[in-house]
Amino acid sequence: MRTLAALSAAVVVAIAPAAPAVAGISGQTESLGKSKGLEYMRASFPNVVTQTPQPANCDGDAQIVGGGGSISGPAPQSTLNETYPVPPSAWQAEGNSTGAARTLKAYAVCGGFVPEYESNQSSLGENTVLIASALCAVDTNPIGGGGGATGAGIRTIASFPRLPPNSPLGWHPFAHNTTIDDTLWDSWAICSELDVKYRESARVRIGPGETGKAIAKCKAKEAVVSGGWAGKRENVIGYTMRALTTRPWDSKQDANKVPDDGWLAKAQNLHTQGIDIVANAICKRPAG
Repeated sequence: MRTLAALSAAVVVAIAPAAPAVAGISGQTESLGKSKGLEYMRASFPNVVTQTPQPANCDGDAQIVGGGGSISGPAPQSTLNETYPVPPSAWQAEGNSTGAARTLKAYAVCGGFVPEYESNQSSLGENTVLIASALCAVDTNPIGGGGGATGAGIRTIASFPRLPPNSPLGWHPFAHNTTIDDTLWDSWAICSELDVKYRESARVRIGPGETGKAIAKCKAKEAVVSGGWAGKRENVIGYTMRALTTRPWDSKQDANKVPDDGWLAKAQNLHTQGIDIVANAICKRPAG
C-alpha cells in the first residue's frame, strides 16, 4: 500500500461540534443477490440518534470492490457522514441524526478477484474543507473509493473517480470537518485491471434548501461495481451539501431486486443558491 501526498484546500467555517454516540444494535449483513461475478450486500442500523458506524461484510473469500451507504429522514437532521472500504472484505458507512431516530444502511459490493487498495492520510483541521486524493498504481484503474476519519462530525461532501485528461487515475473524496478539533482523514482508492466503463448522470439542479437525487446508469450486460457523486458549482460552495445516499441502484425495468443497474446519489442543498449534483457509476463490462 502506498501513501501519497495530499492535494488539499481549506475553507474556514463555523459550525458546532457533533457528539460521538450510538444507539441500538448494529445489523447483520444480508445478500441482495449476485450479478456477473459480483455480490451485493447490505446491513442496517435501525436506531441512529447521533453519529453511528455500520459495516457491511463480504461472504467467504470475496473481497471488497465497492460500496456506499444511506440514511433515512430529511437533511439537515440526517446526514450520511462517511463511506469507505475496510480492506479486504468490508465497507463502512457512518451516519448522523440530530432529530428522530433514523435507519443507517451500509452497502458492500464484493468480487472474487483481488484489487489493490491505495490510501492517503491527510491532516484535517478544525472547521475546514479538505480535497484529498488516493491514486492508483500504473496500469490499474479506480473501481471504487471513499474516505473517513476518526471521531464524529466529519462529513464526506463529494466522492468520485479521478480520471484523465484532467487528473491522474484515483479516487477523489472531499471532507468537511464540522468540529473544533483537528483530525486525520484517510482517502481510499480501490484499483484494478478490471474492464470497466465510467458512466455519469445528467446534472440535476437542487434548489436552496431542497433535496435532489441523480442516477448514473450502466448499460445492458454491465453490472455496477461502485459509484459516487459530486456537487457541481466548481465545488466552491459544495461544503453546504449534505449527503443522504450513495448506493447501488436497481431499475424498475428488470425488477430482479439485485441492485446492479447503476448508482444512486441523493443530497440536500443547504446553500442560498442552486447546486447541481452528478452521480457516477463504475460499470463492469461483459467478458470478451
